[in-house]
Amino acid sequence: MKKIDLGVVVTTLIIVTISCSLAFFAARIVGNAKDINLVAKNVAITFTDTSSIVSNEIISPGWNNVKTFTITNNSKEDFNYNIVLKGLVNTFESINTLQYKITSDVGYNMDNYSNVIKIENSKDVVLAYNIKIPKNTIQSYQVEFKYISTEEDQSGDMGKKLGGTLAIEASNGSPEIYDKLLEDNPTIKTRTNFNSTLTEINVNTLYKGTEDNTDVYYFSGNAQNNWVKFGSWKEDKYIYIGVIKVNADGSTESKNYATLEECKANLYSSSYECTEHLVASKGEDMYWRIIRTNADGSIRLLYSGTSPNSFDKRIGAKAWNDTNNDMKYAGYMYGTSGSLANNRTNENSSTVKTYIDEWYLTNLYDNYDKYVSKKAVYCTDRGTTYSSSLLFPTFNRVTNKSNVTPTYECADSKDAFSGQNSDALLKCSGDDTKVCSAALMSAEEIVYAGGLYGTGADTWFSLNSENTILNDWWWLLSPSSFTSLGTGAFGVGMNGSLGGNPMSAKTASVRPVISIRGDNLYKAGDGSANNPYVIKEYTTLSEKLMADNSTIKTRTPVAKETYTETNTGTLFKNTEYDKTVYYFAGDAKNNWVKFGTWQNPEYEGYNTLMKYKGYLDSAKTQYRVYATLSECESAAVSCVKYTPANKGDDMYWRIIRTNHDGSIRLLYSGTSTDADNGFISFDYFNESYNSPEYVGYMYGTSESLDANRGNATDSHAKTIIDSWYKSNLNSLSKYISTDAIYCADRDITTTYDLSKQIAFNGLSYAYSKKMDGYNCTNVNDKFSVTSGNKKLTYPVALMTVNELAYAGGDYNQVAPAPYVWYLTNSLNKGATGLYCWWTMSPSYYNDATGTQKDARIIEVPNIDYTSSGLLSNTVKAWGAAIRPVISIKGTVAYKSGDGSASNPYQIELN
Repeated sequence: MKKIDLGVVVTTLIIVTISCSLAFFAARIVGNAKDINLVAKNVAITFTDTSSIVSNEIISPGWNNVKTFTITNNSKEDFNYNIVLKGLVNTFESINTLQYKITSDVGYNMDNYSNVIKIENSKDVVLAYNIKIPKNTIQSYQVEFKYISTEEDQSGDMGKKLGGTLAIEASNGSPEIYDKLLEDNPTIKTRTNFNSTLTEINVNTLYKGTEDNTDVYYFSGNAQNNWVKFGSWKEDKYIYIGVIKVNADGSTESKNYATLEECKANLYSSSYECTEHLVASKGEDMYWRIIRTNADGSIRLLYSGTSPNSFDKRIGAKAWNDTNNDMKYAGYMYGTSGSLANNRTNENSSTVKTYIDEWYLTNLYDNYDKYVSKKAVYCTDRGTTYSSSLLFPTFNRVTNKSNVTPTYECADSKDAFSGQNSDALLKCSGDDTKVCSAALMSAEEIVYAGGLYGTGADTWFSLNSENTILNDWWWLLSPSSFTSLGTGAFGVGMNGSLGGNPMSAKTASVRPVISIRGDNLYKAGDGSANNPYVIKEYTTLSEKLMADNSTIKTRTPVAKETYTETNTGTLFKNTEYDKTVYYFAGDAKNNWVKFGTWQNPEYEGYNTLMKYKGYLDSAKTQYRVYATLSECESAAVSCVKYTPANKGDDMYWRIIRTNHDGSIRLLYSGTSTDADNGFISFDYFNESYNSPEYVGYMYGTSESLDANRGNATDSHAKTIIDSWYKSNLNSLSKYISTDAIYCADRDITTTYDLSKQIAFNGLSYAYSKKMDGYNCTNVNDKFSVTSGNKKLTYPVALMTVNELAYAGGDYNQVAPAPYVWYLTNSLNKGATGLYCWWTMSPSYYNDATGTQKDARIIEVPNIDYTSSGLLSNTVKAWGAAIRPVISIKGTVAYKSGDGSASNPYQIELN
């Protein structure tokens, strides 16, 4: 089409477009922008001319404008800022023609041009995040804006608007990639009719759907800004192409094969050869297209080759299943024959899953698995019917062109494959100790993205950046039918159409799907083919912890024996729910963490922090802490004001162990490493003690052990802990695992008889040390927010007797110096002063005499107690210190430290 030249006048503060019948038009600027934008004391941005991104000028294709400015930091500390385009309006229709690039002398520099976001309503948009300017420094900048001249007709931009002013603002750090994705796509639409293809070219546009009662967002049509660069190939990858059919006119048909042997075995005749084709070279980057977001907040990606213009958008070729003569083969993983329940036992991997797993283990697992979501669900919907001939539910939902009704929901948990679902766990083929969180795109996702059954479509999932379609059939995750021809699966054809094929009758291209975590930090890119999204790489705290503790030991706790050996760089191996976990034991010296600050020492609803330190001897070497001055003066030699925590005090923790979900469990240990205030409160565990249910962190009623586990009521200790967490840690909750399980084990070793002693496992563990790792057998005792019994409001609890015993403690046995780590601070003195402290492990309930009703919890004495081993204490006999336990995610970014008291571990807060 012949190109029409045009001019565009752009305004900044107020935009007034004047219609015109010519190929250019005029607009009027009203107002002037401020030249200096102060963001903090003594930090300012100064422009050479004005902060407006354009002037009162005619703009036509080929136009550019460069804004120059300086940022000065005259303060006494370093400062982090964002460069912002305030009040951006961009209604230009042409795609990827308005661009900008930032360059600086010693500040932030962009390697590529980025596209100006298309947006109709004024919005502040960040152009560059979290730039550091040292104190007493000046940084000089140029920001170039340009309107590219293309070979296409750009007359659609006539009369459109562009406006905005440059500024800086204080930075809160780099955004998470999920937030960046939504920020870059301000236009949100909803599709209600899926009976035709959607192929329109679009940018900065997402469509909204739902999954598991959660809003999710997807790309549809010929989307232009859903590119991601992530991962790299660790080895060369080939496929082999061989002739399988000769037509009557002499033309041939070919198939792709994963191996040379497989290709040779299927050649039409020996007169033909297998052609070797290089799919990817070692070290090449991997490019992906964003399919959608998931219910867990992760972002689902479709593999799309080693460059945006790559023709090979596949990792290779394979049959979906080598055998397809049984309905069981419909599963991405499957079981045995005979019934749908048998099919869904999921102990076997399909052929295509095995192929994807091998690729994932080779290319992504070691270096990139930490960025991948384990919660994202990949659904192989096998329905509710089992018969000799049927259509699977997806087939019925997506093939009726007068009533296409796709869904992201997965009806049965055994079809919902993920890295965490025990009913459909994505264990890696060949190494079931690992999880390979990868699968295929579903037929439903193809329909949402703009595809249609039996109809070709130029949509993003079939095209590269040059609008070339992969000239091969590629597999999808959804089974289609079970007939006399065998089990079929959906795929995408050469023209982008959705269709079905027998699983073993076709060796087709394989395009893996993964889901990167939404909380990965954004590094660069705008999602375009020329500037794809890139996430920040980092070292996780888990990786650092394991690297710093290369000595791995195994120990079996022995009854009536403490373990107090001083050690550094040593972890002990254990298990939790069939996962290997690691813990610190003895007098460990390198398990310190600094995380969080006190926001409210006297947290909401409670004023239980001790206020007065009373010395017990005239030499002032021993003391206790009291709630009131009068209480202190009546019991002590002299009393002084004592505040264990002030607003703004840092929080210090000790690492207990890792958890089955990969998170790292921490015990609160005060406001400094040498503190004796390693508790948040001093109080009862429960205010009632005359019934066995009161040993529960949450509890029910007394009629039976099951009734005890009703978990309708919070213990007094839990109420205090929850209030403290809400006031002091809730703002950091994104770094804290909600899947970690805190076990209040109420299994008993006696009969449940209210007239006799009822002994709980905690007492047996403390005495005999006969423990099975950290497992918790009853789901009602598995306290967690999002797993286990899902009863916790906040992801926080207390330490357990298992954890104490493995760490080196023992029941009623003196723990001599140098002591077990959980007892001490960095000075080898009591971490809680003279206070004993609560665990969450029930000990026993006793009513043997008919008069003494006594519900007891395992308690930890301080180091000056006559017996510094574990004890049983009545839930309200007297108060004890409360030391919260949290679990920070193992995937959080390591910032600094080696775990020592002088240099504790710290994580990057965004």
